[in-house]
Amino acid sequence: MLYLNDNGPNSQRYVGNMRGNKTQVDDGGIRSPLLFHWPAKVDASDTTDVMLAHIDLMPTLLDACGVAVPESAALDGKSFLPLLTGEMDDSQWETRSIAFQTHRGNVPQKFHHFAMHEHPWKLVHPSGFGKERFEGEPKFELYNLENDPKQQNDLADKHPEIVQRLKQTYSKWFDDVSSTRPDNYAPPRIVIGTEHEPQTVLTRQDWRHSSGRPWAKNSTGFWLLDAPEEKRYEIELILTDKDHRGGTATLHLNDETHTFEVAPGERRGHFLEATIPAGPQTLSVTLADSINAGVHQVFLATQD
Repeated sequence: MLYLNDNGPNSQRYVGNMRGNKTQVDDGGIRSPLLFHWPAKVDASDTTDVMLAHIDLMPTLLDACGVAVPESAALDGKSFLPLLTGEMDDSQWETRSIAFQTHRGNVPQKFHHFAMHEHPWKLVHPSGFGKERFEGEPKFELYNLENDPKQQNDLADKHPEIVQRLKQTYSKWFDDVSSTRPDNYAPPRIVIGTEHEPQTVLTRQDWRHSSGRPWAKNSTGFWLLDAPEEKRYEIELILTDKDHRGGTATLHLNDETHTFEVAPGERRGHFLEATIPAGPQTLSVTLADSINAGVHQVFLATQD
C-alpha cells in the first residue's frame, strides 16, 4: 500500500519547514511524503530523505512485481526498491537532477515557473502558475536546501557558475520532453465508444476552455474526441443548475449540429441520439439565453 498526499495546501497553511503552497514551485508546493506499507519486505522503522519523484513510482512498482522494463521503454524514473528493502542505503543513491514545471496554457514556455533540483541545490524561477507566459528576462533564484530548507537566502549572485550549470541541465531536460512525439504538445483526445469503455462522461475538467472564468457556471469550452469507429450514441446533457426557464440546447459535433429541447427546472433528462463518425471530433454545447447556466457534463453511451 502506498500513501501520498497532494502537492501542497491550496492556501497559506502549515507545510512544515518549507516555503510555498499548491501551484508554487517552492518545496512547500511540490514536495509530498510517501508512506510505503509492505510488511513482508519493508521495515516499518525505515525512513529516507533521498530525493525521489513521481517518475520513480512506475519503475519501482514494476521492480517490486518482478516485471522487467525493456530498454526501448526509456523510462525517466528509477526504481527505489533497494532503498525500501534495505539493499541500498542513502549514501549509495546516485545524485540526480529533477525538473518541475507547471503553469497554465497548452504549450510550456522555457524557464516559465520551473524548479531544477540537484542536491543540495535548487534553481527556481517562480513566474506564476496562473499565467500562460511570462514577460521579460527570467529572474533566477538559487537555494541550498540542505542549509536553507525554507528558501530564504537567495545565493544566485554568489554562485553564478551553479546557476549556469543548472540552467544548462534544465534546458537539456526541456528540449528532451519537448521532442518526444510528433505535434508534441497537442492536447490529448478523449477516446470514446470502445468495447472497454462504451460510456464516457465529459466534464469541465476535460474540456478546452473557450470563454468565461474557467469552470464557472457560465463558462464555455469544447471537448476533443477520437472515435475509433462510427457508432450510434445516446447523449445526455447535465446542466450546472436546475434554476432555469428551459429552452433549446445545440450540440455541435464538428460541422454537424443537433438540437435538444430542455425542460424547465431540470438538470438531467435532456437526451438525444446521434451518430458520431469515426475519426477526430470536436464536441461543444451551446445553450439558449433562457438557460442561465452552462453545461456541467455530457454523457455519451453507445447504442450498438
